[in-house]
Amino acid sequence: MACAQELVGLTAGFVGVRASGQGGTTMVSPGLGALLYGAVLGVAASGARAVESAALPFYFGTAGLGTLRGLTQSVAVASTAVGPILLSLARGWSGSYLPGVMGLSMLCALVAVAVCFARRPEHRTV
Repeated sequence: MACAQELVGLTAGFVGVRASGQGGTTMVSPGLGALLYGAVLGVAASGARAVESAALPFYFGTAGLGTLRGLTQSVAVASTAVGPILLSLARGWSGSYLPGVMGLSMLCALVAVAVCFARRPEHRTV
């Protein structure tokens, strides 16, 4: 059970890093600030992939791993298509990207909190 708690903690941590990095978009300036911003987002993305690689087989087994990976990748690709649309709608509505960026950052923070309450799935025998 300790492994499950570690996976949940790591997931929440990396999503939280993503939320803080994304929320800091408005403070990015050329030079060192841009490099640090890129590093924070890179750490969050790489960490999330590493945790996903360990968490999916741990929680769901390896029998349906391909299906789960396909689903998670489909959601990831869809989110990269929807994110810019949401940001452009926010800019059209408010004249600034800030409300959209902050809204998406708050969504990441909400996911980081929600992960802490996730339960381990029950394995059914067929």
